[in-house]
Amino acid sequence: MAFLIYVIFQVLTWMIIVHVVISWITQTGAARISPYHPLVRTLNNIVDPMLAPIRKLVNPRAMGGLDISPMIAIIILTIIESIIVKVIR
Repeated sequence: MAFLIYVIFQVLTWMIIVHVVISWITQTGAARISPYHPLVRTLNNIVDPMLAPIRKLVNPRAMGGLDISPMIAIIILTIIESIIVKVIR
């Protein structure tokens, strides 16, 4: 059971990382990845609800345009994962 929890949280973490990379690529125009591609939209639909509450607390505009919400989300996911795994064992 602990391994399943680990895998789920690792998948969520990697989805956040991929979301960040894709957002950089689509904003800079470095690659032809459409923000309307079904995979990108699915990723956005999964990751954005996790990041939205954090973005309300830490406004990227107040940080000079730097969005640290993905980093905070990954830290929170890691903490939650470790707590759940400790409770299960």
